[in-house]
Amino acid sequence: MYSEPKKPTRSKSKSPVTKETSQSIAEQTNAFLKAGGKITKLQIGISRQTTYSGMGKRQKSPGQ
Repeated sequence: MYSEPKKPTRSKSKSPVTKETSQSIAEQTNAFLKAGGKITKLQIGISRQTTYSGMGKRQKSPGQ
């Protein structure tokens, strides 16, 4: 008899590891800003990444 595959279920609360990670990222960001660091907001579609790898080869980003 055929039965439908079970769909993965999502947990409604974040795991302790995820919460800890989110908290540690927030703490690191606050420390960075307090030390004089600046966060630059980029426009949609803009990337500061200068290279990317595709199929194991390093290539120049489009437009370079």
